[in-house]
Amino acid sequence: MTVVEKLQKAKELAFTRKAPKPILLHGSLGVGKSAILQQVVYWARKNGWIVFNVKSARKWVSSGGIIEKSKVMPGHWDQPYVQRRAPQSLLSWLTPYV
Repeated sequence: MTVVEKLQKAKELAFTRKAPKPILLHGSLGVGKSAILQQVVYWARKNGWIVFNVKSARKWVSSGGIIEKSKVMPGHWDQPYVQRRAPQSLLSWLTPYV
């Protein structure tokens, strides 16, 4: 299954117990991770998805404070601080364009 097919399936199954696991791109230098990511971003934008550019996912998630059981998806965990901060960041970024 390609990355785009996984994303389509994730969209269909969002907020269900059957939602697919996250995708992790890894490999040696020069194997095409960035090229795949660029194609996925292009596809997502063409299909109306909002794409976040996260420079340091590790820093973003590790500064998220407490982790608690999800109220929406049983068996999953959330970081409420990160969930509040992400839309606020998006809104502050979009404000000059609105």
